[in-house]
Amino acid sequence: MIVVRKGKELSIKLGNTIGTGAALFTKLKDADVNVIASCCYQIGEEAYFSIVPDDVEKSEEVLHKVNQTSLAQEVLLIEMPNQPGAFADLLGTISKLGVGVTSAYVTAATAKKPALAVLKTSDNDKVLAELTKEP
Repeated sequence: MIVVRKGKELSIKLGNTIGTGAALFTKLKDADVNVIASCCYQIGEEAYFSIVPDDVEKSEEVLHKVNQTSLAQEVLLIEMPNQPGAFADLLGTISKLGVGVTSAYVTAATAKKPALAVLKTSDNDKVLAELTKEP
């Protein structure tokens, strides 16, 4: 069974020094913000963090206080079975809609818990409608 809802992802560009991520997540923790999903990567001398917080407004306030800007974008949060082929099936469904996936990351803690996919697509509303329609 798939459960899908819209969410907001904040993209943050930070200098790439040791402890950058720890400082960012400590500030969010101190503000009692729970990060539902996150990914980070490095390009050259910059570190990039994408976070899906439970409270976007509070997260943006935290970032503003430390002089960081973020780009908020709509994403789809998709809980799906944690089993072989689940992500392939999801991407196949989206592809059949003629919708492109512009960004995705997936995580799962154990086989007994659902996997969580965070996706940005070229048409989130179309994907949402397809994944939530009654069989």
